[in-house]
Amino acid sequence: PRLVILVASSDFSTDPRVYKQAITARDNGFDVTVCCYSHFSEYSDTIEDGCRIIRIPYAHLPLKFRDIKILPIINKLISIYKKRKQILDNTNSNISSHDISPTLDTYVWAIIFYIITQIYFYYWIIKVKADIYHSTDLVTLLTGVLLKFTNGGKLLYDSHEMWIESMENYSITLKKIVSVYENRLIQHTDAVTTVNTQIASELSKRYHIPLPTVAMNTPILQDSPEQISHENIRVIYQGRYTKNRGIENVVLTVPTIPGVTLYMRGIDVYSTGIGSTPYIDELKQIDSRVIFLPPVPMKELVQSLNEFDIGIVPYIGNNFNDTNASPNKTFEYMMAGLAVVASDLPVLREVIEKCNCGCTYISDDLQDLSRVITEMIPNIEKYKKNTRMWSEK
Repeated sequence: PRLVILVASSDFSTDPRVYKQAITARDNGFDVTVCCYSHFSEYSDTIEDGCRIIRIPYAHLPLKFRDIKILPIINKLISIYKKRKQILDNTNSNISSHDISPTLDTYVWAIIFYIITQIYFYYWIIKVKADIYHSTDLVTLLTGVLLKFTNGGKLLYDSHEMWIESMENYSITLKKIVSVYENRLIQHTDAVTTVNTQIASELSKRYHIPLPTVAMNTPILQDSPEQISHENIRVIYQGRYTKNRGIENVVLTVPTIPGVTLYMRGIDVYSTGIGSTPYIDELKQIDSRVIFLPPVPMKELVQSLNEFDIGIVPYIGNNFNDTNASPNKTFEYMMAGLAVVASDLPVLREVIEKCNCGCTYISDDLQDLSRVITEMIPNIEKYKKNTRMWSEK
């Protein structure tokens, strides 16, 4: 059978979960085609790691819609939105329209954009026949449903998270709209997977579907990296530099612990914003003792952790998604044989307590973070041994 994995924005070579799904399917006898968006201007069709990778450029989106006559529908949606916005602006209420219109602008246009790109994506790959279509997040679920209706076959939906719960600034109305949208589409799936039992339970309860299958964010099993000896205890944060995820607290606290050095390695998600200050520059100004390292290729994330002792996961828990997150970095640390220190959030606490691979600290409590790391150091070798043992399991 043939498996098509649909990816929104992320590329096969940079998304660890999508990469693992593709390789796992390949190893189990599927003929795998991964269709993903490309930020480059050219369409490409290549073979990588035994999978066919089709990269579809955003740049061709306007041209493609000239052929499929979707523009009248889009114009109608825009017209309805503008009329609604004009009525809102002219309404006398206690809330100024100027306070809410920018938010409406941002998210209504985002919803329209997502719908357009999914239809665009569908028309690119409609000729790629499959027995199983795999939408890897909500942003590609509409494409998967359309392909199922057109070509037949089964549809698998992998919900990496409760997507709408990650949008803290959504209005209640827009959250309801997106929830209804996901609910309508999810009813057409043949199977649903997600990253942990907490999100699986919420999806089942919210959308009245069978309990989704849990496929954890663990990396593919690989050899334990050869450790590089060093004197001080080395703590690393590996991942995206994202605001409101507790990273600032790590930079403020860890360098102050005697005998401990903090390393940061990741990608600044704000660095491409026009007129914005790179977040990494803000972090560097907090404490000059922190060592910032360049990002490494996805396939090297585990092996490149061989010179560190503790991996940190500092999520704060500002919303349902953060509270119930299963970050890839947690399991990358464990596969590399690092002890783990993480915020005291349900999923992270469950992993650390079950595996006895580290400690948790109270989110946003800098003193508690310092205390926990200090108390971990005498038992560091025991924690490191346990992380690798559980990774192999």
